Amino acid sequence: MKRRIIKLGEATLVASLPSKWSKKYGLKGGDEVEVIEQGKNLLISTMKEVAGDKKTITIKSPAEFLNRFIRAPYCYGYEEVEVRFSDPAVLPLINEYLNLLLGFEIVDQGEGYVVIQMVAKGMEGDFDKILRRFMMILCNMSKEIPEAIRKKDKNMLVQIMSMESITNKLSNFCERMLNKNGYEDIKKTNFLFCFCWSAEQISDSMKEICSLMLEKDAYRKGTSEDTLGALSGFSGLLESYSRLFYNPSNEGMVSFKKDYMALEKDIYGMISSRSEDEKRILFNILKMTDLLRHLSISLI
Repeated sequence: MKRRIIKLGEATLVASLPSKWSKKYGLKGGDEVEVIEQGKNLLISTMKEVAGDKKTITIKSPAEFLNRFIRAPYCYGYEEVEVRFSDPAVLPLINEYLNLLLGFEIVDQGEGYVVIQMVAKGMEGDFDKILRRFMMILCNMSKEIPEAIRKKDKNMLVQIMSMESITNKLSNFCERMLNKNGYEDIKKTNFLFCFCWSAEQISDSMKEICSLMLEKDAYRKGTSEDTLGALSGFSGLLESYSRLFYNPSNEGMVSFKKDYMALEKDIYGMISSRSEDEKRILFNILKMTDLLRHLSISLI
């Protein structure tokens, strides 16, 4: 929409706020709004809260239940979701998946329906803190996997797998905040959303590697030193990326590129002579490395 600028006095320029937006947030004369300069754009926001967007979905039976039916409204920023169902067996599936949606809780329940609301209002300003925790958990997972395999430690592998559900929860929350509020530096919003999505894929691959080692008790015989070296190499690459994410530098980016190219070359050189089980591990390392490579392009 366009607004005509009105000149008041010698140096003051005024533009009106959209009526629909002002009414939605109950703004009136004398209220304050936050104005942030972003290049040629101005971002105007208010701290006032309004009743959030609501969505109603119908899931007739467990056979029709998909996690995305609950996840998508959450990540899009809906404040309330009503789920209607014919078969009560849908309810345990909803309850189970809500464990991955930080702050989303059932607040009302009746025959054939539940109402889910966002109840963690105070956390919405903690995006940077939660993102940093997300990164830290990913780095810890990548360091612990080769250690667990070397030690042939089944319990450690199981524990690392359980951390993947935490990364899912943090990724979902970060995506929700970015969709709902954007990022304070608007130029970074799209990149950060891509990062959260890709980092969750990396977490999935780490879980898959642990699962492969637990399959048929494969952890008892371990894997080759070359594959362990590739796992450690990826862990180092992820640590480097984490440092560059918060403190980018030209020298660091050049070094990062050399490291991921060397890691990919090593894996391609060994993969053809490995067992099928080991190939699956190496393919997951390649996938994670490729995701990091693409993410690194946006670091400045």
